[in-house]
Amino acid sequence: MRIKNAIVMATSSGCECDTWMLIMSELKQRVGIHPRYFIYYDEDKLQQGKNEFLSNVGDEVFFHNEFDNYKGRGYYEANKKNVLDDKLLQSFSSRELIALRMMDRFDPLSNAFTFTNRQYYFRELVLKWLDIIDELNIEIFISPDVPHRVSDYALYVACTIKKIDFIFFEPTPFGDASFINDRIDDYDSSTFNAKASTQINNNDDVIQSKLNSFRGIKDNYKLWYMEDQVKKANVGVSAKAFRLAKRFIEKGWIYKPVSVFNAAFKKERFSFYVKPHSMPYYSNFNLFDKRIADFRTNQKSKSYLPIYNKIVEDIDLKSTKYVIFALHYQPEATTSPNGGVYVDQLLVISMLDRLLPADVSILVKDHKSQFYGVLESPSAGRSQVFYDRLQQFSSRVKVVPLELNSFDLIDNAQAVVTVTGTIGIESLARAKPVLCFGRTWYQNCQGAFRIKDKDDLLAAWNSINQDDFIITDKEVNNYVNNIAKYFIWGLHSGVYKKISRRSQQETVTNVVSGLICFLENKSII
Repeated sequence: MRIKNAIVMATSSGCECDTWMLIMSELKQRVGIHPRYFIYYDEDKLQQGKNEFLSNVGDEVFFHNEFDNYKGRGYYEANKKNVLDDKLLQSFSSRELIALRMMDRFDPLSNAFTFTNRQYYFRELVLKWLDIIDELNIEIFISPDVPHRVSDYALYVACTIKKIDFIFFEPTPFGDASFINDRIDDYDSSTFNAKASTQINNNDDVIQSKLNSFRGIKDNYKLWYMEDQVKKANVGVSAKAFRLAKRFIEKGWIYKPVSVFNAAFKKERFSFYVKPHSMPYYSNFNLFDKRIADFRTNQKSKSYLPIYNKIVEDIDLKSTKYVIFALHYQPEATTSPNGGVYVDQLLVISMLDRLLPADVSILVKDHKSQFYGVLESPSAGRSQVFYDRLQQFSSRVKVVPLELNSFDLIDNAQAVVTVTGTIGIESLARAKPVLCFGRTWYQNCQGAFRIKDKDDLLAAWNSINQDDFIITDKEVNNYVNNIAKYFIWGLHSGVYKKISRRSQQETVTNVVSGLICFLENKSII
């Protein structure tokens, strides 16, 4: 059995590094994949299981904390052998543009991280990873999620340069199910042709139940993560103050003023932000700094709601011929990197406005989460300029109220437009065609059209308007059920923490089985 050194990104959405230590222990024993470089999120869980992990896989493991990785520090000190010359830079220039936009997360107020500094930072990261890959003889990169933070994305770019196998998990709306992929730009034709792996408690009933909910009444269908965001957004100042006071009393902080002062003003805290005219690795935040930055970011995010409401129009959905474009929350993986160039969602609107027939209105609805102020760097996803540009399209581009029922918008539309959103599969389940401008798992379903350029859009519109065009429940069900054969069920990523009831051992068994099947099918092992 030949040993393959791997970089493991055990950090997705605060995922459990103890679970990934068990997964990698089994992979090492069964197929020889050695976790030579292990990026982790939870320090306590790492320390609890570290000794046993090393006894299973061997001592040659470099551990890198995700906080340091995100800030661009703490890397393995590899010999500097690689260079970024003209040929190499041109080879990944399109990905560099995606990375530059990805760094909006660092700069939610748009006043700290300049274009030049972003470029410096990204190129530094790519060089670091190129040297690490060479020195540690890395042959595979495994991630619980698509790399969507610049430190992870730079590693992905380095892997493409070195032609390293890159494996990640795609989330689905079906409980804690995901599937394995190895292409960020699109899907390989063999992605869903791999032999199915044995999965424990695969929850087939969850799939049909979810499809039924897509076809039901909107008021009876809730997205758990949206409900969670609403709860967080509605926590008042008094409630927050009460919680803080309660924590002070429970932890005895009220009697430890020096410790409280040190914790608030001296100890460094994890923060996504960059300080003005600085770089991530120099931008240290204490708790007080972070709270102030969070407050300013959240307030700016909320300030865009009245700007949006001023430009909305009342539309009679039943008498209007239209397509509906549901904007994505940004910054997030659904558009960066999954949307490619269409991370700029205004490009989508521009293409629709220029190419669709003149009698078709283009309705645009923003994402409610953009205004809650509770997610990561929410203010970075919109700006006054964004909404100004939104009004500069032709008069048929109309902004609609957030309160409009999305199922009503779907049912009365000629087609639904999205980059990669859940609204796509909802629409297909309701027999409405979907124009997908990004890479998404349902893009090859009957009624879905992957749009990369103007020719794709024109061809899709022509198909949609053929007399024999139809989407049936059977076709959608068959497509989803076929893909479900390759679902991996389990809490491998923190994104599923609040909905998964699966045991850790079930997760480990399912993920290991799924990975081995995928790697064998791709002849990686």
